[in-house]
Amino acid sequence: MNYRTIKRISIACTLFGASFTPLTFSALAFAENGGLTKRDILKSELRALEEKTRPLTETFRKVVELVGPSVVSINTEKDKTLTEKYKEDPSQGEEEFGPPSPHQHPPEGRSNPHPGFDFPLWGQGSGLIIDTKGHVLTNYHVVEGFEEGTITVVTHDGRECEAKVVGLDSKTDIGILKIDNENLQPVEFGSSDDVHAGDWVIAIGNPFGYQQTVSAGIVSAVGRKGVIPFSRPFSYEDFIQTDAAINPGNSGGPLVNLRGEVIGINTAIATRSGSSQGVGFAISTTIAKEVINDLIEKGRVVRGYLGVGIRDIDNDLAQMLGCGNEEEFMTKYGLTSTEGAFVSEVWDDTPAAKGEIKPGDVITMIDSEKVYDADTVQRYIRHSKVDSIANMVIVRNKDKITLPIKIEEQPEDLGDRMFLSITQRNAPEGGHMD
Repeated sequence: MNYRTIKRISIACTLFGASFTPLTFSALAFAENGGLTKRDILKSELRALEEKTRPLTETFRKVVELVGPSVVSINTEKDKTLTEKYKEDPSQGEEEFGPPSPHQHPPEGRSNPHPGFDFPLWGQGSGLIIDTKGHVLTNYHVVEGFEEGTITVVTHDGRECEAKVVGLDSKTDIGILKIDNENLQPVEFGSSDDVHAGDWVIAIGNPFGYQQTVSAGIVSAVGRKGVIPFSRPFSYEDFIQTDAAINPGNSGGPLVNLRGEVIGINTAIATRSGSSQGVGFAISTTIAKEVINDLIEKGRVVRGYLGVGIRDIDNDLAQMLGCGNEEEFMTKYGLTSTEGAFVSEVWDDTPAAKGEIKPGDVITMIDSEKVYDADTVQRYIRHSKVDSIANMVIVRNKDKITLPIKIEEQPEDLGDRMFLSITQRNAPEGGHMD
């Protein structure tokens, strides 16, 4: 564009403005005499639109009004001070409390990353009241390692209650506390099986210590696995992913649908900043409800186990075993579909080993239930009673056989043993243990 062209446009614009100036004054005069300006029209349109969206707003308000009184804050404190913990593990100080203030003097030696401050270790989380007896559900990681007398529950109306740990389950990251108080309002659980991507959800909790904080979003995905790091072996994962803001302190609080039903327990976030970046995870109520009664009645969860490493049948498995694709795998192993669970490993002195399950077997049915994938086996076995017999239908060398397997109680240290075995044998990623 040359100078002459620019000059013409500038002049044209000036003339355009000059010729329409009287009309502008006319519009203002008209407005003063009872006419509508653009601003008036927009305000009127927004009021009409707000009328249409008001039912959704009212729904959010009523959900919070219903569920809020059931949500509690959990404060934990250890007798050990920051200095004592830092002496034991110098890497812990800044991870839990952040770097020292620039106004503080550098510490002499490595006794405390925050000189001038020496206070008990503490933490914060959330929880939900699940019955009128005072049982509070939260995350295992919120209260693990804290003794009686170091856990305080604060109700929605500010009542502080000393809590004791009733039961913990690291494999699902669920913990149950007990408080002695009256007028407690329990939550109502919904079915996470009815949850779909795109559903509206609300998270309520205690992020950064701000009690009764509400955030909203949608379900981003369901059935997420591999959320908890593999350094915690033998975990049972079925997470709801959401973009509702979940931050430190939200752990243990409820994820709620628009009926006011709890469908998940807020647990983790994927983040590079340490705070919400729109990728949060809640344990499904399907998983949580499986363990609540055992934790209340026994303080722990009694589960059956097989002692095998199992995988879904897919192209990754096929290629790992030297087959080009799923079709070649099915031909090689005598299968008619990719339904089933491939046994990648059998550990010594386990029910599977005693029942003569072997690596390379494909489990296609347990009793009368069809096996679709590795999750089917895991779910069936963990629900099986200890000492019961599970009839496993196996395809081995293209032959179908049935093996009766006696289910045994899952040892407490099974996860550590299996993880060590996997590490030593370099098992492929993506496998399941059961």
